Formats: sequence, C-alpha cells, structure tokens
Amino acid sequence: MADPCVFIRFDFDHNETEKNLFVGQAKNSKTPFSIQDWFSKSSFPQSQ
Repeated sequence: MADPCVFIRFDFDHNETEKNLFVGQAKNSKTPFSIQDWFSKSSFPQSQ
C-alpha cells in the first residue's frame, strides 16, 4: 500500500520553528512518515 499524501501548510512569518521541528522529526529513522520539503525559502509580500 502506498503512503498517504498529506499537505501541511505553515505560516512562514509565525511558524518557522514548528516547520523546522517537523522537518527534523522526519529525518529520524524511527519516524513512520517521510516528507518532501516544498517549503518556501523566503516569505512573500502579503499582496502575493
């Protein structure tokens, strides 16, 4: 069975710490999930 696909969104300006913790947890070999890091590397102006 294929792994389920889930979209998780973080607010770049307010959740960078949580995003980093989530990505770090996925690197642990005992974690039962994997992620693809498509996170923006910079914040966008509010109008975009």
